Amino acid sequence: MSTGLPTYRSPCSWLSIIVKINLMLAINPFNKLKILSHSDKINQLLNGKIPAPVRVVLEPTNLCNHNCVFCFYSNFRTDNKVHISREKLFELAEDFKKLGVKSVSLVGGGEPMLHPAIYDLIRWFHDNNILISITTNGSTFKESEIDTIVRASTYIRISLNAASEETHNLINAPKTSQFERIINNIEKLRRHRDKIGANMLIGIKNAIFEKNIHELEDMVALGERLKVDYIMFAAVVGESPASRRIIDDATEKIEKLNQESPVLLFHSFYKKPKKTPRCISNPLIGTISANGAMYLCGFMDHADGAYTIGNINENRFIDLWGSKKHLEIYRSQDPEYCAKYTCKMKDYDDVIREVFVKDKMHIYSI
Repeated sequence: MSTGLPTYRSPCSWLSIIVKINLMLAINPFNKLKILSHSDKINQLLNGKIPAPVRVVLEPTNLCNHNCVFCFYSNFRTDNKVHISREKLFELAEDFKKLGVKSVSLVGGGEPMLHPAIYDLIRWFHDNNILISITTNGSTFKESEIDTIVRASTYIRISLNAASEETHNLINAPKTSQFERIINNIEKLRRHRDKIGANMLIGIKNAIFEKNIHELEDMVALGERLKVDYIMFAAVVGESPASRRIIDDATEKIEKLNQESPVLLFHSFYKKPKKTPRCISNPLIGTISANGAMYLCGFMDHADGAYTIGNINENRFIDLWGSKKHLEIYRSQDPEYCAKYTCKMKDYDDVIREVFVKDKMHIYSI
């Protein structure tokens, strides 16, 4: 029975709401309203055209020096130990420049920093005013290249699933222990970032499950000691009662820690996939895997080829992008496929529909 009164929420619940509101209103990299700065490209999309991408997500290699127990790429990697050739990487870089791509995210199916040409590529992007970001396990940085990385990057996200050497060895399963090396690398990156005043965020992504939930508080303490900017918690669990208890426990701990920690802590534990109309914004980001396949979006690389635009080993990126096939695949998207995933492009699409389609902001009444 409704009383007409506001529903009571615990202090932790209210804190989560406040954090979300602050992220939404603040001028920071996590604000979804930044999509509005690409209004020219949005208008092209709404008029049935594919603009040049703002960002390209690039997997230089699927080789990795870790063997994380939960990695869904591990089986694929066993049969597909490949990386994009140096010549092809720099051909891609030239194509990105011609198209006006603003940033490139170096990620993996593997560890991107293992590619033999990676530092030359990062320097090329920096020299040609293309920003980069890096998702990495943090174990392979060359000390002589710290300055290169910091000056070129908007953010570096370290996949760190443990706050101790013992747990790191258990989860990431490197051939030799690398925990202290990773911690030292984070410290070097942060010190150099602060020394030169670079506009680069340093974050940690921590995958929570039964093997590391006991270190959650220690993980936050470690992040505070390292002075990282944020810790992003994700879940590696199923739908069993035990798995739900782990997530309930982690959520309560994170919300309490968020009250005092100087490090931004956030998670996506209870963010459920939502069904939306056909995606508008995915052409703003290009996706290229280490085997050369080019996908409509990063969530569609497991769709049995249905959303594969082409392969950069067979055709140049600049010829594939915006091609007839690209447009056909974009128009043929199945919202039921996308409904399986939580995806920031859905948030961007919400803004696009509210602002550009429904004109809820009265954009011409400035």
